[in-house]
Order: sequence, then C-alpha cells, then structure tokens
Amino acid sequence: ESFDLKLGWKQKLNSSGLFKEITNTKTYLDHRNLVNKKKKQLVASFGDSYVFSNHMNDKDTWEEQISKKNDFNVLNYGVGNYGFDQAIIKYENTTLPKDTKIVIMGFVPETITRIQSSWKHYTEFGNINGFKPKFDLIRNRLILKPNPINSKVKLSQIKKVIIKLRKTDRFYKDRFLKYKFQFPYSLNFFKNFRFNLKILFYLIILDFTKILKKNNLNEKFQNAMFYSVIERNVKEAHYLYQEDYSKKLLSKLIEKFKKVSSKKKHIPLIVIFPQPQDINLNSSIYYKKFFKNLSKKIEILDLSDFFSKKNYKKYFLNDKYGGHLNKRGNVFVSKIISKQLHKHIN
Repeated sequence: ESFDLKLGWKQKLNSSGLFKEITNTKTYLDHRNLVNKKKKQLVASFGDSYVFSNHMNDKDTWEEQISKKNDFNVLNYGVGNYGFDQAIIKYENTTLPKDTKIVIMGFVPETITRIQSSWKHYTEFGNINGFKPKFDLIRNRLILKPNPINSKVKLSQIKKVIIKLRKTDRFYKDRFLKYKFQFPYSLNFFKNFRFNLKILFYLIILDFTKILKKNNLNEKFQNAMFYSVIERNVKEAHYLYQEDYSKKLLSKLIEKFKKVSSKKKHIPLIVIFPQPQDINLNSSIYYKKFFKNLSKKIEILDLSDFFSKKNYKKYFLNDKYGGHLNKRGNVFVSKIISKQLHKHIN
C-alpha cells in the first residue's frame, strides 16, 4: 500500500500513515492536512517520523503548533523511517506552493546509518519491506543507486535482489552478520554476551508476565527490550560520526540539499531531532560536534541542546518505536523552531 518506485515508500492519498497503530490520521496528497488552509504556505518541512510527528493527530504536530500562532502555515511532508537521502529526493520532486520561502529538512542523528542502507532489514532486523534508494560517494561525487525494487522486478525475483544487496549494503556484514543469532548458538551468545544476556533476561520476564496475565507489565518489559535494541543502534550511529566515509557522505548530501534549495529559491534549514537515546548517551558528542562544524556552511538547529537529561522524558512517548515526541514535546520544539523561522520571516 505504501510502495513507491523512487522513494521506497510514502504515504498515499487518504492513507492512515505507514502503520495504523502508530498514526491514526489521514494525509492529503503528499503532506498532512492543514487545519487552516487559507494562510500562506511560507514553510515546508521534509524528513522522517519526527517531522511527520508519529502518534500525533494533524492538529497536534509541531508544524501545526507553529501554524496556529502565526499568519503562515508549515506544510508537513515527513514520512516515517525516512533517511535524509529519501527526504532530499522527495523535496527535489515536489512542487511546492509559490509562496514557500523556507524549507526545513528534519531528521534524527541515526540518519547517518539510514543513508548507507538499501534494505532496512540489515539495520532494523525484521523491517523486511523497507527497500530504498541511496547515494554512494564515488570520487567525491554522489551517485544515486535507485530503489532495488523496480517496476521490472517480480515478487518471485526479490530473493535474487537480496542476494545482490549482500555485496552492496555495508550493513549486511557490519550489523546483520555481526548480530545474527545462529548455530553454534552458544558461541554466538558469547560473541555479544552483554547484549544477548540483557535480551534473554527480558524474554524470560515476558514469559512470566504472559503466564501471570499481567498485560501492563508485559507491555512495559517489551518496550524496555525494544529500547535496548534501539539504544544499541543509536550508539553505533554515533560512532559513524567519527568515520571518514560516513561523514563525507552526509556532508555531500547536505551540500546537495543546499544546492536544490538554492535552485528552487528557498532558504534551507536543517533541524536535528534527538531520540531519547541520543540525549541519554555520552557518545552523542560525536554528532553534535559534526553538525556544529557544518553550521558554518548551512543553517543547522540541533534540538539536542534544548533537552535536559533530568527532565527530557516528559517530552517523549514511551513507545517501542523509538520514543517519539508527545503533545508536550511537539509544543516544546515548535517554540524553538518558530523562533528560528522568524529570523527569516518579518
């Protein structure tokens, strides 16, 4: 239902988002519905689920919070689980209203992993439907590798596509094989001992909560288990901000966004949305330093600096999909982003 040849996936007309259990809302064309359609469309936002505002109804997103308090609208073109690469392609192929002045590109720091993957299953185990385009950096130039699932590929041929991706998707070796639990199981268990022990503990607890029919406890420990997996993925993403190729690729994509926005005569603004794990981990210093250095070339608003380690939890939902912003969180970031926008809007 959400397949897209160019982008991998996207919301369709009158769809309920990619996952009905995440977002119970209807999209209008390629963006969320606007509460007040009569205002000027001065700002458009592209990016991942933090831009789409997963779990929130149309009226509660941070874009709509900004729109309510101003005489202009902020259009929401966000799509759940997008990488920065997909968001750029979507922006490049979207005809925006003539009065659009500013384009926001928003994403989580983990996008440095997403932009290097063609099949989500290799980075997010179980996400088997997520095939996507990506850019490779060859001789300092961005080369687009289209969505490996194209119009000529039949369902019966997908296995062949996956075999080819083992050679071109770095995370087949770097993550999938590294954490794959296979025979001999005892050796595999000790290979990632601390992490596997933690997951085993949660699985045992989950079995007990099922036997005792404690649904609330079951959900609590299930979320905690998912949190541990996401925390591991987020931490590994942080370390990519120290790797030359990863940094160069992301820098080049940011240059591309700047060039596309210049061609379309828009003011580009990058907004970094931290996940709860980003705020909690000391390794976040690596991505903060990277974006701080890049802010000399393009306007970057890193929201990480505005969340305190003491009280950040009150702004996030306790959900197994990564802890998205709750209503209070959407209001909180809307005030910060609005202030940044008013530097360009009189």
